[in-house]
Formats: sequence, structure tokens, C-alpha cells
Amino acid sequence: MYLHYVFSAPPPLYVFEGYGDAATAYDKGLHGCCAIGSTAFTEEHLDLILDAGISHVICNLDADDAGHQGMEKFVKIVETRAPLGFKAELLELPKGSDDPDAYLRSGKTLDDFLNEPRTDIFTWQLKACIAAGVHKDKVFDDTVGLIAKEPHNLKRLRMAEAVTAATGIPFETVLAEVQRLTDLGRQQIHAELNILADRDVKDAHPLPG
Repeated sequence: MYLHYVFSAPPPLYVFEGYGDAATAYDKGLHGCCAIGSTAFTEEHLDLILDAGISHVICNLDADDAGHQGMEKFVKIVETRAPLGFKAELLELPKGSDDPDAYLRSGKTLDDFLNEPRTDIFTWQLKACIAAGVHKDKVFDDTVGLIAKEPHNLKRLRMAEAVTAATGIPFETVLAEVQRLTDLGRQQIHAELNILADRDVKDAHPLPG
């Protein structure tokens, strides 16, 4: 599968673990899909997706411990590197389904697969932290950055309320940290734009040799 075919397909982009998963899904009619080659999702993978102008990704890794760990890494990379407004979801197949390849070969249709429930990465991360019994401070640290990535104000408020309900950390404290991270992100974007502008000026007016 060539990336220019995959990236030109209608969104969202489905990210699978193995090449067999992507090949079977593509054969079933899901052309907007790719595989990370049975390795962990990396920052380079995300950069490639962003460079292609893709802003909505659904990650569906194998339904085993390794796949769950891969989901965790996917969430962390999106949290730390994805821009504001980037939409990422996780699709976990029912237990016993093994992987997308086996699922689609078991008599299930592509519509069955596409209609499997998806979870936004904030909800997934919050539930994972609670299930693991981690300290409330870590729950806060692992979710507040995801709130800052959400461009919709009402959704931000509901996400902040969910963190408060799960941790007991005051709602105002959660919102204050979200605002701090948002401001930092804007400052970074502004600084990067200034660097690019300075570079363009120098390229247009090179110093005499």
C-alpha cells in the first residue's frame, strides 16, 4: 500500500499494528488505513501523519498486553506532540477477537468493524489511570495535557469536571493548569512562526558574500 493512496482516502485514518491487519481492512474496502509494522507507535509516525495534513486518527492495535501497551504509548505521543484540534480515538475490539485481521476474517463485515465503539484518548487515559489505582496527582498529570489539546470549550469543561470527580482536585485548579498549558502552546507556536519569518527574510535578502 502506497502512502499517497492511503493519505488521499477520506478521513479518518485507521492505524493498525500489523501489515496483515491493514491489508485485510484495505481489501474489505477501508482504504484510509496503515500499519506501524508490529512496532511501537513513534513520534516519527505522528509527524508523517501531520505532514500529510491528517487531523483525525483512530488507533486499533491488537487485543493483547502488547497492544494495550502500544495504545498507552500512542496516547502519550499524541498528548505531548499533537497540535490543538488533532482528533485521536482508540478502538478496542471485543476480547477474544485477537486482531483486526482475524476479526474481519471471522465473518464480521467492514460495517461491523466500523461500528465497534471508539473512545477518545482523554476518556481512555482517565479510565486506565483509575483502573490501575494510580495516585490522584498522576491522574492529573496524565490527563490535563489532553484537556489542553481540546479546542471545544464546553468539552474542556466537561473533561475538567471528570478529572475533578476522579481525583478530588478542585475544578478551578484543573482549569488553571489547562490554561497554563494552553498559553505555553500558543507561545511556542508564536516563537516558531517568528523563527520561520526570520529565516524567510534572510533567504530573501542574503548577506553579500
